[in-house]
Amino acid sequence: MSSAPPTAILTDQCESIKAAIAEVLVDTIHRYCIWHIMTKLPAKLKGVWDFKIAKSEFKSIIYSSIIINEFEEKWAGFIQKYELQYRLWFHNLYLEKEKWIPVFLNYYFWAGMMSTQRSESMHAFFDGYIFDRSSLKQFVKQYELALRFKYEKELQAEADSRKKHAAPYSGFDWDLQLQTHYTRSIYDVFAAEHLKRLYHCEIERHHDFNVMEGVEKYSVTDYSISNDFHGN
Repeated sequence: MSSAPPTAILTDQCESIKAAIAEVLVDTIHRYCIWHIMTKLPAKLKGVWDFKIAKSEFKSIIYSSIIINEFEEKWAGFIQKYELQYRLWFHNLYLEKEKWIPVFLNYYFWAGMMSTQRSESMHAFFDGYIFDRSSLKQFVKQYELALRFKYEKELQAEADSRKKHAAPYSGFDWDLQLQTHYTRSIYDVFAAEHLKRLYHCEIERHHDFNVMEGVEKYSVTDYSISNDFHGN
């Protein structure tokens, strides 16, 4: 840190933390964990008609707004549509919009982080190595052991990826190319999410007269087989 305060900091939404950062880290950009805010949404939308649609619309406003004016317009429309003007939680969130809405914070470097979950996952990584009552000496020793284990595990994964190539899921050249760039475990994840869908989908052409000349419009949906049989 070179004895300098952090440029930005990510914490849970908490008034005491907010006050402390404002007093001690005056020039630091303070961001709230968006995940913790979203976990409260179901309770705060209680009683709203079409809850699932409202929840989906709220998330779209938060994550998909590209410019500030777009967010402002969509937020106002959402509050009015679901009659949330007198719900204090939404009012307070709007007042602190610059601390958690992505469109206000994308100008700063966050290394892809919007949630403190990443730090919580690091806590889980050290489970079994460090405990509440561990002394400082034990902490240093166990910390080194945990990092060594992680390093060796990554080396093993790298070696396995270089020596053992998985059978390609498709005959495409780019499929083979992915195996040279991804580790085996990451390739398997990618294949499960994307490549396998190539063979389990239906493609339907649309005769839409509004489509530009020379452009064809299709929709791709999951392929399914019905096992329903109707007897007499």
